[in-house]
Amino acid sequence: MEPVSHIRRTSWPGALASLAAGLLLAAVGGVATDDPIGRGFWGVVSIVLLLPMAASIGVSRRVDFVSYALACVPIVGFVTCESGVSPAIVVAAVAFSLIGLLALADRLRIPGAFAIGVLIVQSALVLTWPIWAAKLLLKFDSQWLVDLLVKIGPLFAINASLDPTDAFTHRPLAYRLMNLGQDIPYTMPMSIWPCVIVHALTGACGVFLSSLGLRGRTLHQVDDIGIDG
Repeated sequence: MEPVSHIRRTSWPGALASLAAGLLLAAVGGVATDDPIGRGFWGVVSIVLLLPMAASIGVSRRVDFVSYALACVPIVGFVTCESGVSPAIVVAAVAFSLIGLLALADRLRIPGAFAIGVLIVQSALVLTWPIWAAKLLLKFDSQWLVDLLVKIGPLFAINASLDPTDAFTHRPLAYRLMNLGQDIPYTMPMSIWPCVIVHALTGACGVFLSSLGLRGRTLHQVDDIGIDG
């Protein structure tokens, strides 16, 4: 019978590799930019880049979300020291949302590589929506959706918590890539909490559903139950 505990399926090599990866990305962020907003953004990007750490090392082919959580600890610490508490809360909320989804994927016995791949693509789409979706939103006159996405967007929440007058969408590279703030008006969030609450609820739902004992059953599991026909 396979052990239920996720901790037992977390190998020491996996845990140590995850911590090392988190420390490495934190160091890269510290060297790459001295801008508090940029370092806050790097924290969110790092949380996504660390998703492969949820691939179990030498244990199973399922999701090892505990190792992923360990990898996120240095990133949250880095953002706390370099950008402040508010950006760190946003980064922690994003990490928790992904941990919850990984926990649910593990409980449903979704193959680790597939679950991680889906979450990486989903996270990339969410973070880059001002680039690829803004023109579509303009075409369909969806100002209400733009306002919603801005309020719950991690990058906008971090930007607003540090300096709402220095919008990243007006910086040279972003200005060339997106039309948000040009053709499509928007207002920086007044608070980080809509973003934090949405991501925290996502993580909490994932953790809660994974604790209900939801588990996909393979043919081998059916055989183990003892169905003799």
